[in-house]
Amino acid sequence: MDRLQSHIHLQPERLHAWILDFLKHTTRWRSEIAFSVEGRPIYTLHAGNESERIVIWSQMHGNEATGTYALTDLLLTLEEDANLLNNLLNRYSLVVVPMLNPDGAARFSRYNAIGSDLNREGLRALSPEAALLKSLLGKNAAWAFNLHDQRTLFSVGSTSVPATLSLLAPSTITQRGEQARLNAIKLISNTLETFEVNDRKYIARFSDEYYPQAMGEWCTDRGISTVLVECGGHYHDPHRTIARQMCFHFLKNALQHLSDPVATSSIAYFSLPINGQNLRDVLLRNAKLRTPAGTVCADLSFTAIYYPAEKMWKWQLEEVGDLQLKFGYIEIDLSDADPVEHYQWKPLTLYTLEDIPKTWHPWFTTT
Repeated sequence: MDRLQSHIHLQPERLHAWILDFLKHTTRWRSEIAFSVEGRPIYTLHAGNESERIVIWSQMHGNEATGTYALTDLLLTLEEDANLLNNLLNRYSLVVVPMLNPDGAARFSRYNAIGSDLNREGLRALSPEAALLKSLLGKNAAWAFNLHDQRTLFSVGSTSVPATLSLLAPSTITQRGEQARLNAIKLISNTLETFEVNDRKYIARFSDEYYPQAMGEWCTDRGISTVLVECGGHYHDPHRTIARQMCFHFLKNALQHLSDPVATSSIAYFSLPINGQNLRDVLLRNAKLRTPAGTVCADLSFTAIYYPAEKMWKWQLEEVGDLQLKFGYIEIDLSDADPVEHYQWKPLTLYTLEDIPKTWHPWFTTT
């Protein structure tokens, strides 16, 4: 089978075609279909009997597809590696929902068709998508993996290093949740040891504030050991292929550990730096802004945003000022560049390449 090619916007139809093709080539997986608010299919893939479940889902936010791509890689690997799948199914059954929010995915939106954030329907399922997920988790789930994308601004601690992968064992307020969370912390710690040193430096810990309506906290409070995986940015990687690889590596090795567990500690988890917010996609330092009061030297930061209807990227100006405590995936010193008019550069304004000086174009690339 062909690997699904990464693109920041994964249309439901493209994923569904891949799933149907995958099902034609497997005898180990079976599918069930539920439906979204607007009637789009939501595929759930099952392997194994009704023993304790490992439930893995992605794209409860429709514009966060990196985990979905990683799941397709995982499915192909489990199909090819009979030993891993057999060992896993000796202990657990597997339940995989590659795209929980197809309506949001079609729009490239975080929200579903009624405008709800499915990750805030833990306490009360308003939408059929959340009701489906809670029904799958309510049937003997022991483990849950919740896959998301995070913004490119997230860094490893206060450094300039991007948090290409961030991990979390969600907080809890219940006694049974404490043991479930400890299990997740130890699993994360064990799996971190499988990464090469050069990759480990791009892994952070997601902030662990307790959100009672979040699905991860809902799981943990009920004794389901839960791992949140957030896929982030990397250098020159607008379609997040590096995060996809790292997410796949984490999932594969986490399942390997669950199939053949060994004793481990929680040290590696707590040694992860907590996410900072120090990065910008492009940071122009020392830009000369021509103003009525004279030329001002300031820094400008931009975020790249994809617009699916136009199939193009635009650049939002985030900040103008002294940004010496921020970093950029791309940083350019404009000390020797010609001045530009200050009124052209307003925070929260969107710019296309046509709006940007041609001499700046090489830095505003999405390839």
